[in-house]
Amino acid sequence: MQLIEVPVTPDLVKPGKGRISYPLLKEFLDSGMGAAKVDHEDVETNVGNLYVTLSLYIKAHSLPVRVTMRKQELYLGRTDADDKGKASKLNLDEMKAERKPR
Repeated sequence: MQLIEVPVTPDLVKPGKGRISYPLLKEFLDSGMGAAKVDHEDVETNVGNLYVTLSLYIKAHSLPVRVTMRKQELYLGRTDADDKGKASKLNLDEMKAERKPR
């Protein structure tokens, strides 16, 4: 096995897309909103991929959130919201720290 040198181009050295799920879900949980529409215009992935990514993150971290896709729009809803649609603020960092290791 060996390395073969290639010319450096901007697309090879630019940083990756970064995390999407954590910052978005952290903002939603910290807000105390019962439901919210996701503005996904500035995300480089399509809405279907974003839906799957968020769903898997929510399931893996046992978050009290449901993601729904309707007519190419994403919505987040708190599963622990009260009758008036309000939910308590949750700190995602604290939830991650309390989570049991796998």
